[in-house]
Amino acid sequence: MKHAVADGRTRRGLANRKSILEAAKEIFISKGYRDNTMMDISKKAGVGYGTLYTHFKGKDDILWNLFKAVADDFNKTVYKPFKPTTIEEVEKRQSLEIMYLMELAIKHRQILKITYQAMGHSEMIKNKLDQLFQQYIEKAISDYNYSRKKGLSKKNLEPRIAAKAIVYMIKEFFWDVVFEKEENLEVISRDIATLYLHGAYQ
Repeated sequence: MKHAVADGRTRRGLANRKSILEAAKEIFISKGYRDNTMMDISKKAGVGYGTLYTHFKGKDDILWNLFKAVADDFNKTVYKPFKPTTIEEVEKRQSLEIMYLMELAIKHRQILKITYQAMGHSEMIKNKLDQLFQQYIEKAISDYNYSRKKGLSKKNLEPRIAAKAIVYMIKEFFWDVVFEKEENLEVISRDIATLYLHGAYQ
């Protein structure tokens, strides 16, 4: 009997959490980041104010949990094994990866716009995004070092600088796509990959 009660509580807890996230996403998209409160989310989700805080620390925590679904999509591409044997492989891989990331900018455009807004108001969101991009830089450094060991990339470049250059370039164009300042994903992907290849590889 105790197990049945515990299972019931777990199911209710998961259902409440899902309702909160769905309600918050609707409110964020319709009102933006600033013009809403935890009470608004509580009413929209149909859960008590106290219940809201049993699942999340606050509005920033809710937004970050919504963003995690986006980050999971990024990571599927960013953390794929990188073991090229030719420069042609590097070029193809970079172009395809960049194209995929730009497509994600369109797929998740609504929540990404809210996250971008939040960076200007939430130290927590800004710090977490900075940490995420730092992880991507570390991955890019690892990939560059692998290429250098294989004699593909230039040995006179500092890996950290090369890695930051490609990550920052992708990041800037990524936000441009989110805010519809750039639309030709094929050209963006091709040209960023070409610039990186000619700058960092043999």
